[in-house]
Amino acid sequence: MAVARLYIRISIDGKQQYARAVFLPNGNLKPNYATVEGKPQRFPDGMYHLRYSIGGTRRWESLKTTDHTIAIQRYRIKLNELETPAAKLPSPTSAPEPELEPVAQVVGITVADAITTYLKETATHKSRKTLAAYSIALKLFEQSCSKTTLHSLTRDDAMNFVKFLRDRGNAPRTVHNRAAALQFFLHHYKLPSLLVGKDVPKFTDKKVRAYNGDELGKMLSVSTEDEHDLLLFFVCTGVREQEAQYACWPDVDLIGKTYKVTEHRDLGFVPKDKEEGSVPLADVLVDRLIERRKRHPKARLIFPGKRGRPDGHLLRIVKRLALDGGVNCGQCVNRKGLPCSTHPVCSNVGLHKLRKTYATELHRSGVPARVIQRFLRHSSLDTTERYLDASQNEQTVAQVNNAFGGFGGAA
Repeated sequence: MAVARLYIRISIDGKQQYARAVFLPNGNLKPNYATVEGKPQRFPDGMYHLRYSIGGTRRWESLKTTDHTIAIQRYRIKLNELETPAAKLPSPTSAPEPELEPVAQVVGITVADAITTYLKETATHKSRKTLAAYSIALKLFEQSCSKTTLHSLTRDDAMNFVKFLRDRGNAPRTVHNRAAALQFFLHHYKLPSLLVGKDVPKFTDKKVRAYNGDELGKMLSVSTEDEHDLLLFFVCTGVREQEAQYACWPDVDLIGKTYKVTEHRDLGFVPKDKEEGSVPLADVLVDRLIERRKRHPKARLIFPGKRGRPDGHLLRIVKRLALDGGVNCGQCVNRKGLPCSTHPVCSNVGLHKLRKTYATELHRSGVPARVIQRFLRHSSLDTTERYLDASQNEQTVAQVNNAFGGFGGAA
C-alpha cells in the first residue's frame, strides 16, 4: 500500500517543526489545521509538505503553498504516482508538476459554461461576499483568455491572467487572491494547478496597526448617536465586519454583560470557520446598548440598514468619520485619483483596524494572550499575537528614552 502523508511546517516559540495536517471525515483537508500535542490548531501561514518513501528512502517535498485546496490536489497526485509501480517518480527537487489527463466530463466543456456551473454550485456553500469575489475573478479570467475549452487551458493562460490583472492596476494582494480563485475553479473540475512555486503571485502582508486614543476620540466627536454606538461596538467587542452587520439583539445579554457571535442562516450569515463564541461587554458599551434598545425596541438587528435589512455600508460610515474627524493620513490617493485629504478613501482607515484596537487594548490592560485568542475566536495563538500591537505607550516611550537618552550630545 502506497504511503504519503501531508504535513504543515509550523513555527512554535520561534522553532520550526512539522505537524500532521488535519483531515475531515469526508477526506478533505481542514483548512490550514495541524495536530500539535494531540489537538488541532490553525496555522494560516504554515507551508504544506509531503512525506513519502521511495525504495525505502524517506523523502520530504515542499508543496510551496499555504493553500489547502492546492495541497490536497498535490497530495492526491502523489498517492496516484506511488500506487503506479511503472510510474517514473520525480525527485522532490524537480520543478514541473505532474500532468493529469482531464476527466471525461471536462473534455469539450467551454470555459464560459464551466464558470457558470461552478458559480452556481459554489453559491450553495460560500458566503455572498466570497461568491462575488470568485465571480469577478473568473469573469476577468474570461476576458484575459483566448481559449474556449476548459481542458485546453495551460500555464501560459494563467500567467497571462496574472499579467492582465497587473496591467489593469490591481494591487499585489488582489492579484494573488484572484489567481487563487482561478486555482479553486480548476480544482473543482479535478484539474491540476496551473500556477505552482514561483508562478504564484506574491504580495507583502502589511501589518495593520491599532487606532490610538486620539484618533478614536476625533472620530467619536463627529459621530451621531447611532454612529457612536456602532464605533464603540466594534472597539469593545473586536467583531469582524459581517459579525457586526448581522448582530441581533437576542445575541446580547445586557444583564450578564456578554455578546455571542451566532449564526443566522435565515439572514444568510454563518460565522467565519463556523466558530461561534462569546465575549464580555464593558459597562460603557452595555450602557449605550440599553439606551439604544429603548430607541429601537422592535428591531431584530442591532445596526440595521434600510428597511431593517443588514447594513452593508459599515466601512463607509467609519471612513467618513475618519475624514470628518481629521484622522486620514492626507497622503494617499485611491484608484479613481481621489485624495484622502478631501475624500473618505484613506487606506489607513478600516474596520479590521478596530478589531486590532480591541486586542491591543486588552493586551495592554493585562489580559493574557490565550484569553484574547478565545475572544477573537482564533484557532492559532500565532494569529492572535499579530493583533497585539507593540506601538508606543507611556511605558515603552520611557524605556526607549532611557535606552537612547545619552546619544543627544553635541557632535
